[in-house]
Amino acid sequence: MKKLLLGSTALTIFAISIIIFQISCKKVDDALNYALNFEGVFASANGNEIVLETEPSNKGSGKFTKIGTSTVGLGVGDYFCSDMERVNENTWKGQVRETSGGSFNFLTYGEISMNDNGNLLTISPNGGAIYNYTRVSSGGTGGGGTGTNTEILVNQCVSGSVGDKKIFQFNVPANVTKMEIKTFEETGTCDRNAADLFVRKGSQPTITSTTPYVWVADPGGAGIKPNREDELCVFNNPGSGTWYVMLFGYNTFFISKLKITITK
Repeated sequence: MKKLLLGSTALTIFAISIIIFQISCKKVDDALNYALNFEGVFASANGNEIVLETEPSNKGSGKFTKIGTSTVGLGVGDYFCSDMERVNENTWKGQVRETSGGSFNFLTYGEISMNDNGNLLTISPNGGAIYNYTRVSSGGTGGGGTGTNTEILVNQCVSGSVGDKKIFQFNVPANVTKMEIKTFEETGTCDRNAADLFVRKGSQPTITSTTPYVWVADPGGAGIKPNREDELCVFNNPGSGTWYVMLFGYNTFFISKLKITITK
């Protein structure tokens, strides 16, 4: 009887292990599906453009990368949505913009849903009018799309001290229609985006003086917002060749997330 009891106990433990393993696999699968469906670049009818991304906590966020019309209280880099949690395969809830554009356009609670083809977002603010965004390219891990090809060239943490100049060299292939270079923060990892961002084609950006602040970079290739704010440099039809990015610790140390994305 004792051997039989031990055998039953072993079988029970084995069965429980299988269930736990299946649950764990399901969580991994859910996280993978979440990332594949949520990320991407989307645009509204009035020309506003956003990038949706997942985060280490498996929550989604999105920021404006282009403002197509005159809007009050909106700017490139402003949050479009944040703390999005998955409800089902195609729906997320959290904080979203009250309207696609316009004055008094703040974050409020609501939902974002995506159609089965992955190319149309429907934003439903609580108590507000429903509006849409259409996919214009996939994200780095995004699915769906409308025939465009987006590739992430660099996606890593960069740290430095006051006065440090962290240089990255990378090659841009032919036929690239858009290049986005940004620095931002990720909770628990790259959590101090205090670096200034400089971009230049063909040779390294340089800092010639800090009092006054003088640098050499390409037009549109300087991000010098206050410490801890996101920096974003966008180049349309950037041209193939060797490019350089510099993260500079102007007045404090930094731990920034650097992401370079190209779209063909």
